Amino acid sequence: EFGSGSAAKSRHLIAAALARHKSLHYQPIDISPEILRQSAEALLENYTGLSITGYVCDYLQQMPALERRADGQVLVLFLGSNIGNYTPEDALALLKQMRRVMQPGDGLLLGADLRKASERLEAAYDDALGVTAAFNLNVLLRINRELGANFNLKQFAHRAVFNEALARVEIYVVSRVAQTVQLGALNLSIEFQAGEAIHTENSYKYDARQLADLANAAGFAQTCTWLDEHGLFSSNLWLAA
Repeated sequence: EFGSGSAAKSRHLIAAALARHKSLHYQPIDISPEILRQSAEALLENYTGLSITGYVCDYLQQMPALERRADGQVLVLFLGSNIGNYTPEDALALLKQMRRVMQPGDGLLLGADLRKASERLEAAYDDALGVTAAFNLNVLLRINRELGANFNLKQFAHRAVFNEALARVEIYVVSRVAQTVQLGALNLSIEFQAGEAIHTENSYKYDARQLADLANAAGFAQTCTWLDEHGLFSSNLWLAA
């Protein structure tokens, strides 16, 4: 599983697999050694017949070789909407890397957030509780801490906009006033005009045609697609061709 984190999603698949088979070998990949250790310990406590080999790495920089049982196939997991964090070009490059460590007949279970009305997307990325806003503004706290900057978070606002042409939600931090920010570690001053924005993140959305094209270009054959009841999110099973 790429970007396994706490394995909150994959544990459901692990439970289902172990209900049908006596054993399962799980290979989580994450950049955090601590989260890998914690999730592996929790899974091993809960599931008999499960063995785990964890990989601490940035899979964009280093694609680990997959362990393979002599009599078994590999199912690669890329769950949630992680694919949306990459530009279409980078998403294709990543999927091609995954395909290279797979054999024909191996499966990839890919999650993808689907295109929907811009109003709905923008509301989701600017929620009433302010969770996304706090997450976005946290980047300024990190810059303050890591680079000795003096961003005043009260002088910046969160903004989410759906770019129809590029099929992505664009996330910004916007200066509320004209101001100057110092980055001490870089000996740098940055002047902001009122309304000037820092582009912090993109989240790409897909439709069925784009997913089909992506699968084909990366060397996969589409096998099954599951949608939620409102048709907002898809889980896609592709087989390595």
